Amino acid sequence: MLKSIITPLLWGTAAVLCIIALSVQTQAAQFSMGPGDHYDAQGNIVALDGTLLVTADGTIAENEYTESILNAEASRHGGRTAEGTAAEIQQLNYTVSVSEGTEYYLFEGKTYTKSSLYGNCRLTGYSEENCGTAVTFSGKQAQERHTVAASSGLPIGTVIIIEGTEGPYAAAYNGMYVVEDRGGQKIENEDLIDIFFKSAEESGRVTASGWNRADVWVAEPTA
Repeated sequence: MLKSIITPLLWGTAAVLCIIALSVQTQAAQFSMGPGDHYDAQGNIVALDGTLLVTADGTIAENEYTESILNAEASRHGGRTAEGTAAEIQQLNYTVSVSEGTEYYLFEGKTYTKSSLYGNCRLTGYSEENCGTAVTFSGKQAQERHTVAASSGLPIGTVIIIEGTEGPYAAAYNGMYVVEDRGGQKIENEDLIDIFFKSAEESGRVTASGWNRADVWVAEPTA
């Protein structure tokens, strides 16, 4: 009699554990890991610097990193949601690895490290449709997810890392770019970072819902 009771209980417990595990995996999948994100020994998803992102039970942690992701998704879908992924929002065009405490950024076949923080800048967007040409100040053809126009404070050819800090799409334009263009007095005087896009519609989204700000780091190539 006892055996007949215990067996269903064991199966029931196993079923519950399977459901919980599937739930955790599903929520974690909705919050897909970006470059450097990983599982720790407790089963939590953590960022490269150890910041907690998703707990082992599937709960999304409350911090600036996850807040920027959720806010960006809310702006895109008209309501706050945990669906979508860091990779989907950021669409990073580089990969990062860590060796002996140093972060190495692989961008367009070359490896870089963060050299210095240039500043916290406002982001804008431009395109060939806006300007009538895609030929940059440097003489090169502008490329999407590559070319930015910046003030003379950043020399032509400087590789930068953009990390969003605030705004309706705080993390949407994170990536590595090359300063290949200049702009008008507004860019020069206000120290804006103007990102090149294929179309005027895409470039207009950068400021359509308000200003986005980002920390701009100078990237230095490794030897």
